Formats: sequence, structure tokens, C-alpha cells
Amino acid sequence: MPRLRFIGRLREILGSELELEASSPITLSQILEKLPQEARRLILAEDGRLRVIVLVNEKPAQGLSQVIKPSDVVRFVPIVSGG
Repeated sequence: MPRLRFIGRLREILGSELELEASSPITLSQILEKLPQEARRLILAEDGRLRVIVLVNEKPAQGLSQVIKPSDVVRFVPIVSGG
């Protein structure tokens, strides 16, 4: 079961960690479909671009079509900006 870890506002919505029921590999896009709409809006822009940094086993995700294995850890990190 892939483990999802959240930081910032996503943590407030989903908690710090969530385990998905998946015994076979699934895509990052399929994982996002399983999340509540409020969380998806924070993760994806209307045009489908990611609004957060997604790390799979501490390495940057290769897009929404990346395959996530049951043993993977997926971390969602807000993008910090300043001025």
C-alpha cells in the first residue's frame, strides 16, 4: 500500500500520513483521484499542472503518469515563495 505524506495545508485536511489500498502499481493521477476534492484543488491547478512538489521515495515525481508501487512513499510538499 503506498504511503502518502502531507505537509502544510494538506496535512490539516488529510492528516500527516495516509495509506492507500492498492496491491498493484497505480499512477500518481489515480492516487489523486482518490483524494477529497479540497485536497486535489490544492495539489492540481485547473490546467492540470501540479501546485506542489511531489516526491516519490524522496526523488521528484516524473509527472502524473508516474507509476507508484505499493511499497512507495509519496510526499506532497507545498511550494514556498517569497518576495
